[in-house]
Amino acid sequence: MNIIERIKRSLRRFLMRRLLKSAKRRRRVVDYASAGKIALLYGYDREEDSRAAGELIRQLQVNGKSVSALGFVNAGAVPK
Repeated sequence: MNIIERIKRSLRRFLMRRLLKSAKRRRRVVDYASAGKIALLYGYDREEDSRAAGELIRQLQVNGKSVSALGFVNAGAVPK
């Protein structure tokens, strides 16, 4: 990697960290009953994991929750 690319990468990293530090977040803990939105992060190593996550998502939606889900693959390729 040449020096220009390293400088660009360092500058991007610096600016992103500064931006994230200045972001004001209101953090709080809520119980399940009062939660309106739920985020689900799950590993997608086997097809059974995906099915189980899908069932959980459907159950949460039946309970009136707005669900955002993100499955990740560790191996770099989607399993069949």
